[in-house]
Amino acid sequence: MVPAAAAVISEPMVAPAYTPELQLNAWYTSGIRLGTPALTTRGFGAAEFDRVAELVVEVLANTQPAAGPQGPSKAKYVLADGTVERVHAAAAELLTANPLYPGLTL
Repeated sequence: MVPAAAAVISEPMVAPAYTPELQLNAWYTSGIRLGTPALTTRGFGAAEFDRVAELVVEVLANTQPAAGPQGPSKAKYVLADGTVERVHAAAAELLTANPLYPGLTL
């Protein structure tokens, strides 16, 4: 389920990560890494980080393992309808409200 958060909430906000303590093979992502330096550079404060946390929770709450040949998959997942669109829109809104280079028009 964890890769779902990274896949749905766009870079530079979240990336998949490996957690060695779980002793899974590296194919199975077991954590996420929040790109806090990238977000603080954009001016994210407590309220914006709270919103990022809400988006991660929304993705995880709406994620189920896909069916595998021997039961639930550890590598594939299914998101509830509309989750991707809602979370992408909210992440884009956060990033638009906090541009990397304010005042620079491309």
